[in-house]
Amino acid sequence: MLFACVACSSDPSIVTGDTEPAPKQVPDPLAVLASTSHCTTLAEGERLWAVSPEGHAWLADAAGTPSFRVLDPFDPAQEQVHEVAIGRLQLVRAFAAQDAAVVADDGLWRLDDLARVELSDPTGLTTGSLCGDPADNGMLLAEGSVYERRQGSWWRWDSESETSGRPSSIVAIDGECVDRNNYTWLMSSDGSLWRLEPSRYGKRRQFEANARAVATEDMVAVLESSRLMMGPDTWQPWEFVGPVPSDVSAAGGMLWLAADHRLIRFDGVDFVQVEHPLSSAIGQVRAHASGAWLVGGDQVCHVATVPMVRVQGVRPYARSLHQAHSFVVRANSGSTEITAAINGESLALSIDSNSGDLVGEVSLDVGWNTLSLELEGVTRRLPLKRVPATQRSWDHDVRPIYERHCAGGNCHGGTEEGPPELGDHEAWMDAAKALQKRVVDTQTMPPPSAKGADWSEEYVAIIGDWLQGGMLP
Repeated sequence: MLFACVACSSDPSIVTGDTEPAPKQVPDPLAVLASTSHCTTLAEGERLWAVSPEGHAWLADAAGTPSFRVLDPFDPAQEQVHEVAIGRLQLVRAFAAQDAAVVADDGLWRLDDLARVELSDPTGLTTGSLCGDPADNGMLLAEGSVYERRQGSWWRWDSESETSGRPSSIVAIDGECVDRNNYTWLMSSDGSLWRLEPSRYGKRRQFEANARAVATEDMVAVLESSRLMMGPDTWQPWEFVGPVPSDVSAAGGMLWLAADHRLIRFDGVDFVQVEHPLSSAIGQVRAHASGAWLVGGDQVCHVATVPMVRVQGVRPYARSLHQAHSFVVRANSGSTEITAAINGESLALSIDSNSGDLVGEVSLDVGWNTLSLELEGVTRRLPLKRVPATQRSWDHDVRPIYERHCAGGNCHGGTEEGPPELGDHEAWMDAAKALQKRVVDTQTMPPPSAKGADWSEEYVAIIGDWLQGGMLP
């Protein structure tokens, strides 16, 4: 088993902001939004362990006996029961109806069409949180340390904080680990919110102890005991006139909150109350791209407020080395009036003669891409990242380019009045967004007068690979 330690240090500063915006009130009463729904009775001792990005609900005994019952949000009659020969469950990360990552008391497992694949486990079976696919590029969190899978190796990130301030859970984004800014968010039991950047721990903000955080698209939400904080660029407090939510989940750009009997949905602009069939209070809400599962009493119910579109072959926020991907699309209504685009460019979809599903092919650029699917005026967006095949480092790959073409004279580091100093790894990480835009995307840097005859597209590609591949020292 190969381990490497990347940037095993952190910035312990707590960023609270000079001023906090005035609190806003969640309206009461809220506009009521109709939904489609169906319910299933939980077996005695059964609990909801995980929900896949496409809405498959994985149920199992609360004690962790590995006999799964998987429910389909499209059709309540499509119920599957899986007996899996592994130990008692600790964590489940569902990918589809028959695919999942599982931490059990006898190891770390990948279920691939229910076939068991045992993975190397760097945590000694003390895992506290899981995101992504640990067979590829997922993350495990154990005792304050984050273990990231990178091209066959586990990389460890350590926090220097005291025990109560060390991360205790990963704030997964639609089940994956990294958002479009290449940040991973983590929460501590003392309410510290951490930001793990590609090669360092970033800044954190302090919330109440035991606050819960969720993330989707550009939103990070933190539910405290009396209010909801929406960020992360600025933190807007929201206060509740009625019951304060006891649970929160997020996916597909939507925030779902359970407040006693009320189910509340927030799209970043408006709060609405969603109809649901539970007669009891909602004890648990778990969102997916097109809806949410609710648990209350002995019932587990699915609700949806928009047409549901299922995608197989790609997962939102997944990262891959591969350029080409095949995918399959299905609407819960059976409609084939679905249009697709990648980065704004239309994609052709064809109908499979056997299944009736729509199939397509997508080619990804290095970096983040967006696959968009539209049905009945509703757009579903799947961010997808193509990771560079070659891992680049600042010292070996980027610094020689910088010293030859960017440093000295009237360029970076030449004078105090000139462009900013970029002579070390830390400075390049601080300037990552600007470098991606100016050096890679628009190629306006270096300026034409400074490029010289030996500047080449290869240098642009190397810098792009470094920016999108982890910004290693």
